[in-house]
Amino acid sequence: MLLAANFHYLRSNFETPYPSIFGLTPEQFEHQIDVIGKEFNYVSAADIKAAALGERVLPNRACCLTFDDGLREQYEIGWDILQRKGIPAIFYINTGPIVEEKLAIVHKIHILRSLISLQDIMETLRSFITKYEIKIPQNISKKAAEQYKYDTIDIAEMKIILNFLLTYEQQEVFADECFNKLDLNDREIAKSLYMTVDMIRHLDSVDCIGSHAHNHVPLSTLSDDSKIKQEIQKSLDIFRQWGLQNVNSISYPYGGPDACSLQVGKISKELGLSFGFTMERAVNTNLNHSMFLSRYSNSDLPGGGKVPDYKIDSLIDNLSIATLFDGKLI
Repeated sequence: MLLAANFHYLRSNFETPYPSIFGLTPEQFEHQIDVIGKEFNYVSAADIKAAALGERVLPNRACCLTFDDGLREQYEIGWDILQRKGIPAIFYINTGPIVEEKLAIVHKIHILRSLISLQDIMETLRSFITKYEIKIPQNISKKAAEQYKYDTIDIAEMKIILNFLLTYEQQEVFADECFNKLDLNDREIAKSLYMTVDMIRHLDSVDCIGSHAHNHVPLSTLSDDSKIKQEIQKSLDIFRQWGLQNVNSISYPYGGPDACSLQVGKISKELGLSFGFTMERAVNTNLNHSMFLSRYSNSDLPGGGKVPDYKIDSLIDNLSIATLFDGKLI
């Protein structure tokens, strides 16, 4: 059994004018990994790769900690705590925001939402939808609730529109227009938000780096296979330029069915990656589907989650079994 727990923001506080950027304080993070560690044995990227290749057997109750987006706070806060406790992890990096010194759209939206009311953002977004004649599906509420289970329906629908209904180019235009109105410096914020290349090199030296593609986009929404391949290949090429040697896995941005398809997994495998993580909230009973390993958000788990409706001693009984790509080996 392999349980994977995913983290994003780690900060001393999350005080902003409007609630938007959520995560854990250092104390909360340390508490949660201690709680999970009482029932699970932490494993590394090398352990999972070897097990996927049939060269090693994982512990009966294995757990992998993952961090998406390459945020500097993950290194400065999270890695310090993990090193002290001797716990391995995998940090999944988007190379685009770092080499271009430009905020990923998803983070730009987080920042905008922390500074502007939801009502004001939606008013601007509705005008944008009308201008570009973007069609909103009738089942948007259902899709929004499934993708963003911890958000109110208004916020979840806004996220679906921004992340999945707008093209990448439209997302950029919308976010840039909003950023310019607030006179925010994209480049300076990006330099402070993301890891430096030296940080990434250090993590690679202990086999803790994976790809999160070049840009933070749902790969399945790209127009053809060549664009999917380009997004993944570009990140791997940049890692090589930085001197990295141990990148063997991928975390698919957004991670839901609309973001990672069988074709996305197939292309990732063809590019030499050994395993990949989705965001299907489930536990992996085996590694037969190594390119589509399920993963929980830390918010789903005891010790620091948003809905910790069960105790750690009953954690195993409350985990769902991965089924998203069951029976569809690549």
